[in-house]
Amino acid sequence: MHAQVTPHSEAQLDPQEDTGRDSTRPIRALNRGLDVLTELNRLERAAINTLAAAVGLPRTTTYRILETLRLSGYVARDAHDDCYRPTIMVRALSDGFDDEALVAHIAKPLLAALGGQIVWPVAVATPSGSTMMIRETTDRQSPLALEQYSAGVRVPMLSSAAGRAYLAFCSTQQRDTMLELLARSSLPGIDWRAIELR
Repeated sequence: MHAQVTPHSEAQLDPQEDTGRDSTRPIRALNRGLDVLTELNRLERAAINTLAAAVGLPRTTTYRILETLRLSGYVARDAHDDCYRPTIMVRALSDGFDDEALVAHIAKPLLAALGGQIVWPVAVATPSGSTMMIRETTDRQSPLALEQYSAGVRVPMLSSAAGRAYLAFCSTQQRDTMLELLARSSLPGIDWRAIELR
């Protein structure tokens, strides 16, 4: 099963991100290469004609992209039927990505829309050990934010609304484990915050 990925075609680029400098214009060839790699990853194995039709590129352009990816080690070609497939190197492209980053990516436009409607600062946080880590926030956009937190800041579990909500809705076993961990964190000389719950 593969994650749904938005293609990098020219139509998908955000015109507001263009600062007007020529050096920031998108590299069209790179976008096309990413589109081909994304589609091949989705199909798991495909011939040039299939990929060319799927990404809307000429066959010769698709072939050049695939051969570039093959020489770089990201795809392999089967000599028997000339079909291409992604290699294990494609998996390495996601090594720096985690589920928390996905949460922030999905939450950002929703938080911006909600923050624009209610003006009050809003944030999304996830458990991290005995704390809650802020993943995304609208503090900088809200005139009502008394303190401006940014992504990556840890807040105490029991003194944050996100932490209390997590404890209220998690399973009984998770809640008991977390409360025990928080109780132990008050012992002198021991940093229980370093313990990650499994």
